[in-house]
Amino acid sequence: MKILFIGVGLTDYYNQVLNKLTEQPDIEIFNLVASAGRGHTGDGVHQTTEGVKFKVIYSKETTLNKLSEYSYKSFSGLDKILNEIKPNIIVSSETYIKSFSVNKKLLSTIKDLNIKIIMKDIPFRLEKYNDIKESIMKGEAEKKFLPFFAIYFKAVCDKLKLPILPILLGKIIGRLGLEKLYKKIFAKKILLNKLESKKGLLNFPDAHVDYVEKAYEIFGSYGVPKEKIFIMYNSPDTDHLFDVRAKLEKEALILPHSDYRLIHVGRLIEWKRVDMLIRSLKKVKSEFKDAELLIIGTGPEENYLKTLIKSLELENSVKFLGGIYKPEDLGKYLLASTIYVLAGMGGISINDAMIFGKPVICSICDGTEKKLVYEGRNGLYFKDGDEDSLTDSIKKLLRNRGLIKKMGENSTEIIKNKVNIHTVIKGYLDAFNYVSNIK
Repeated sequence: MKILFIGVGLTDYYNQVLNKLTEQPDIEIFNLVASAGRGHTGDGVHQTTEGVKFKVIYSKETTLNKLSEYSYKSFSGLDKILNEIKPNIIVSSETYIKSFSVNKKLLSTIKDLNIKIIMKDIPFRLEKYNDIKESIMKGEAEKKFLPFFAIYFKAVCDKLKLPILPILLGKIIGRLGLEKLYKKIFAKKILLNKLESKKGLLNFPDAHVDYVEKAYEIFGSYGVPKEKIFIMYNSPDTDHLFDVRAKLEKEALILPHSDYRLIHVGRLIEWKRVDMLIRSLKKVKSEFKDAELLIIGTGPEENYLKTLIKSLELENSVKFLGGIYKPEDLGKYLLASTIYVLAGMGGISINDAMIFGKPVICSICDGTEKKLVYEGRNGLYFKDGDEDSLTDSIKKLLRNRGLIKKMGENSTEIIKNKVNIHTVIKGYLDAFNYVSNIK
């Protein structure tokens, strides 16, 4: 069975997942990635081909129908690639699913080769169908229309080399009060059409693989049958990481022992809220003067965060360790830390911390945290975006060494028994078997 993945990039942890799938009997894995740039992966996400056991295919990422609300991303020569590989199944992120559903040439190829499509997603930002429709009918979603119209109109003017026109039109609209007229005539119809297009797109794949059970509720509201949705959770190669942990536990700690060492792992970008974690540390130190923070990661926020640390006089309490991607190196710092704290959005770093026996403090991440972190059992939740709530959670754990130890042990057990590489592989295999048996 040949499986072509599109949209997962070459991130180290997902390379591990694809390697595990490659090891399954009668499965051959291909991964199509952008030949230039980061493709679908986030800005600054580390990518590598080191240790990959699957076949990597490079192609130029393209955006088609740019000046249309029906624009979509694809890859140059994708039709040719499919005819050469002849995959039985394509696993794709939503970003590229549209290319299969609206591109007639690709759709014909898929039908001719009897290729099954599986969409991989985390629907934590998607609202339910009826909620969106109700919002549109009440006129509450109309404000979403004008930004789209403005962007589209500007793109057209730029292409026609009329950059001043959008500015002039904006002034005319403002003076004549035409905004309400635009909304009344166009917005509701266009937004309803976009909603129906979204519904059609979500029902196009033969199956879905998702990280969270919320997919049943969200995708179900768009008419996707429950039997087409497979929950696999999200996990790195836990077998390998537990082997790494066992090895490292026989070695001396990379840093002197501390009962008050926090650690953050992730890109230094705004929505990770590392700035809030740093300000929280300042408050924590009013009670725990030896509290410190390790920051692992790089990103555009780094200079700002270093300036913030200096302004708060925390230079001796915060260490920037840069990007650390090898499990052996990351594991050393996790083992030398007390609590893992994720102040903003994130996901897979929680798994890493739990594998190495850390309690976790977090709030709203990407939905996967709900199957990993249990209040009072292996971690604490703080109120999203609330610095004082975060501070209180950190202090609560630092006051109780016994609780930290017990929560760390529970973290390890949750990974061993509930969410690990085996649940991911099973979810994929179940989905593969399902679509393979579709008549």
